[in-house]
Amino acid sequence: MANVKYALGLCAGLALCAVPVHAQTPTPSTEPFFLNVNVGGQLATRTINAVARKTVYDETATLTSSQAIGPGLVGDFDGGYRIRQDFFAGLLVSFFSNSSDATTSASIPDPVFFNRPKTVTGSTSGLKRSEVAIAPHVTWARTLTDNFDITFSGGIAFIRLSQDIVGNFDVTPPQNVVILQTSEKANGVGPLAQVDLVYNVKTRWGVGGYLRYAGASVDLPSQADANVGGMQAGGGIRLRF
Repeated sequence: MANVKYALGLCAGLALCAVPVHAQTPTPSTEPFFLNVNVGGQLATRTINAVARKTVYDETATLTSSQAIGPGLVGDFDGGYRIRQDFFAGLLVSFFSNSSDATTSASIPDPVFFNRPKTVTGSTSGLKRSEVAIAPHVTWARTLTDNFDITFSGGIAFIRLSQDIVGNFDVTPPQNVVILQTSEKANGVGPLAQVDLVYNVKTRWGVGGYLRYAGASVDLPSQADANVGGMQAGGGIRLRF
């Protein structure tokens, strides 16, 4: 929630700064459609901790893993239709992906002696994560100067998560561990808040940069209330037609 308040506060602050300081008001655009194509990064970091258990030699074997999820690349398309004056109904579709490593520690019972487990540590690399977000929103556009516009968007983000984890293991005699990767999927719903500053190169196209919050929490089989999405920043091409 702190990220949501930060993003909304930033949007409000930029809105106050957007009040024209010149006596002559720039002419706003009148094109009915807009399309933004962006490349950026998702800034959030998080950790997935998972535990797997099974019975081996009439005792419980346990595997714990810790997996740090770092920032990654985000690409998106954001389009909208003018519904009234400076207000647009829009739809944002974004794609995030990265890969991470997990450290593991297994406690494996002894095949002969009771309560004498062996600790086996290791790591697994190349665990993939992908997030696809679809966010309907309302956008308000404001002309700052002949060359600069600013837009503010608010809506709802529907986020689909697919995450590889160290979710299972096998034991081979006498106390060897074979790590098994699994893929978990979940859907989350959360708020979208975005501010976008646009430099108009020509009448119908320009370049811009955005700051966005689009996040939610999901329940994975391995972890409840896992965060998806978050703060994002980037830029790209702005088209009007």
